[in-house]
Amino acid sequence: MPRTQGSLRPGLMGVAGLLLVAGAGGGLAAQESAHGVLKRPAIGGHTFLSSDVIPEPFVRSFVRQSLGIAQAVDLQFPLGIIGGDTLLLLEGDLTYAVLDFEYQHAVKDWLAARGRFNLRSRLGTDGTSLLAAGVQVNTGFEFGWLIRLLQTDKTILSASAEVGKRSFTVVDIRQFVSDIIDGIANPQLTDNVPTVRGTGGLRFGWGVSRLFGLTALLEVGYGDAAQRNKDGEFLYTAAANLDFDIGAVTPVPIGVSLGYNQTSVIQQVDGDSDLRTVVLRLGYTGRPDFIIGLDIFGNALRDVSIVETVKSVGAMVTMRYYF
Repeated sequence: MPRTQGSLRPGLMGVAGLLLVAGAGGGLAAQESAHGVLKRPAIGGHTFLSSDVIPEPFVRSFVRQSLGIAQAVDLQFPLGIIGGDTLLLLEGDLTYAVLDFEYQHAVKDWLAARGRFNLRSRLGTDGTSLLAAGVQVNTGFEFGWLIRLLQTDKTILSASAEVGKRSFTVVDIRQFVSDIIDGIANPQLTDNVPTVRGTGGLRFGWGVSRLFGLTALLEVGYGDAAQRNKDGEFLYTAAANLDFDIGAVTPVPIGVSLGYNQTSVIQQVDGDSDLRTVVLRLGYTGRPDFIIGLDIFGNALRDVSIVETVKSVGAMVTMRYYF
């Protein structure tokens, strides 16, 4: 089904609402640091290296952009299935790409509004994988709130709530060919599946020392499945991130973090299991208001169009500016 102009209205209304909030809100009081006015999140003497995979609990104004790519190689695709038996297995590769843009504005020192746009794609990079897995592109917009509930000298606890609208576009070459062979009238090469999902949960931060800190989150929700033949489903995300501020104890302005994220919010149509992600971040921390980082990550996801669990490895460049 082609995407209509009407399907864009909720996302445009969310953008307009976010801009109105940004214009009306105030900022947070800045902290002093050895490098100037510190606008990056800090607590307990530790300045955090923010992670895109594990959203932070800090009420700060920032803008973020991320661009990444990943690849899964030597996958086995089942072709020629008759009566539940696979007649042929062929190997192929898949490539994933992601583009994220996020804006968060601190309305008060305890409340922030945020909006996020992202685009994700998956496509086969050779004839076998292109025929078996096709091409998938999904785009979406999220709008949400972050509320600080409790803060001590070393810890912070915040609540998050958001609603998102996504559109999954699928080019299924194998199903298209199968429909032609079966004599189905008006076979569809592409399909578009819209979804609406809402989530909420808790985010935690702990400045253990000047050298390292910990962030974690747990979110649950409910929303549409990415497949037309499935009912709505309950969603969850659990994640944790440990980061080290090397620049706090040495003259080298570098930060390192290691994070883990497990979620049922699958970002592709054919996924039928939880997505598990491990990410290593290397970031430049010489600026009090800016972070540029390189994320090296690995993903694991069960895909119904492929025999084994898909394990992909990739990298992402991210920039985040606090103001």
